[in-house]
Amino acid sequence: MHRLRGFTLIELLIVVAIIAILAAIAVPNFLEAQTRAKVSRVRADQRSLATAIESYYIDYNRYPLSVDKTTDATWSPRIRAYTALTTPVAYITSAFPDAFNATALPPAGFGASDQRVLVYWGTDFLVEYITMSGTTVNQRPRTAQMIFVYWPEVSDGTNLLREPLWASLSFGPDRDFDVLDAGFPSPIWQYDATNGTISNGDIVRLRQ
Repeated sequence: MHRLRGFTLIELLIVVAIIAILAAIAVPNFLEAQTRAKVSRVRADQRSLATAIESYYIDYNRYPLSVDKTTDATWSPRIRAYTALTTPVAYITSAFPDAFNATALPPAGFGASDQRVLVYWGTDFLVEYITMSGTTVNQRPRTAQMIFVYWPEVSDGTNLLREPLWASLSFGPDRDFDVLDAGFPSPIWQYDATNGTISNGDIVRLRQ
């Protein structure tokens, strides 16, 4: 009769240790590949959004508003900016979700998904009040663009160098909005994978 022999405790521990080492190597690589794939998706969506915005410009000779401050008591949800691009002419079929935004809180009365889209900043509709001797005598609409500092092709920190202007932004892999951290004008910190796959900065696309 032959004696049946199983694995010893030491052999089992060695196998478990090898599996743990392989997992420790594979999991970070998988997560990094997942992040890179999301970055690629965001950039592709931004290209599609850029095509829609420029098509709108060709048809109307102006860029769509990012928010209408004369009719909104508070800032509109970000998805409102897509209205002109989806109706009545469908330059895009729906708003592009931001793959890295799962935390933005919506304004009262709106769903969370309304805030979790690629941010479009373009021309804003403001009201310019004309005063004379301290009394408002007239008001008229005017347009203004968000001014971005630390972005030499766009602004010198005070004035726009390129007009008209639009920008689309994603939270980026750090899942944090890195604009409007220091008031207005606003700094834009651009995401760069060479600083690390998960590093600070927003994924930005400006009008070329």
